[in-house]
Amino acid sequence: MTTPDPEEPGYRALRDYVRSGKLLHLSTVDEAGPVMCSVWYAASQDIRKIVYTSRVSRVHSENVRARGAVAASIVSIELIGLGQTVTGAYLRGTATEATDDGSIHDAYSLYASRWPQVGNSFSERDLTTAATMMRMYVIEVTEYVWFDERVPGDPRHVVMASALP
Repeated sequence: MTTPDPEEPGYRALRDYVRSGKLLHLSTVDEAGPVMCSVWYAASQDIRKIVYTSRVSRVHSENVRARGAVAASIVSIELIGLGQTVTGAYLRGTATEATDDGSIHDAYSLYASRWPQVGNSFSERDLTTAATMMRMYVIEVTEYVWFDERVPGDPRHVVMASALP
């Protein structure tokens, strides 16, 4: 496992990659097994938190309320084809629905800083008053796997979120 130096190029590459991504390919689990979906997301500056929005009635939303364990991947490169040099970030963590005014405010503010147009769909007030079917979810990341074929050596690096600066 890696303890990154915030000035180390590998850590900066991971942080920039996670923060610049758009879609999070999220996996939750129900009684029958894994369930996949894709959600728009925003990451905190230190990438320890990922926030996303989804309808309260979605299967993955129900799974998060029942059992918060999640895994996810981010592919934030132009895909050309087999054989290209690739990068990718994978994560594990615990997701929760933001339910109180403070957690809704924090999650909505982070999400709106990345996606200002969210206000065209629903507001923070809509969330706190349950006037919308949308909800905010927060993933507390426990581990990243940073895969980077651009650098020599093993392209796979495990980074514990607790070690992030």
